[in-house]
Amino acid sequence: YNNRSLYANNTINSKATSASNYGIYMYYNYYTDFIHNTIRLENSLNTGYTLMGYSSSGNGFYNNILANYSAGPAYYLSSSSFDQMSNNDIYTTGSSLVYHNGTNYNNLYDWQVATNYDSFSLSTDPLFKSSSNLHVREVNLNAAAKYFKVTPLDMDYEVRDTLKPDIGADEFNLPPNDAGISAVIVPFKPFPPDTQNVKVVLKNH
Repeated sequence: YNNRSLYANNTINSKATSASNYGIYMYYNYYTDFIHNTIRLENSLNTGYTLMGYSSSGNGFYNNILANYSAGPAYYLSSSSFDQMSNNDIYTTGSSLVYHNGTNYNNLYDWQVATNYDSFSLSTDPLFKSSSNLHVREVNLNAAAKYFKVTPLDMDYEVRDTLKPDIGADEFNLPPNDAGISAVIVPFKPFPPDTQNVKVVLKNH
């Protein structure tokens, strides 16, 4: 793969109680592309990071979900830099989204402006189907990734959309818009003038 290493289509669900709890740990790591991975971290000690980087550079980070349901940041990067980071979903329930070389960034916008990293990225709860099922339900992750020929299939061996794939290891389809109003209860015809309360029947067809 162009003389680079590839780490793709992995799901990591960490529920460790150790203070040293990491989803991906890059330690003197170089020239690796991380594409379409889904990382979920939960720690009863409220520590740990979905991405930990130390003295690493030359790496690429694309189309990944990193969800930290602990107090720690999604990224903890020390003496580390990237060739590029984009189209990721980075989320934490803690107060700091990213720690990078001595600075905390509390939100995605501040992180993007300061570093030019994570263009076209999101910071939203991926809404996993459960704490053990890392298929996602967040509609904003659909069609929000960048296509790479080296990752044509997702974690379930389903074909990725070649134009607008989904962020994370799971390629998914949105449910159809099948709900509609089947009846108007009030007001009655003929409709009187002025403001009226409206009551309808909404049916899932």
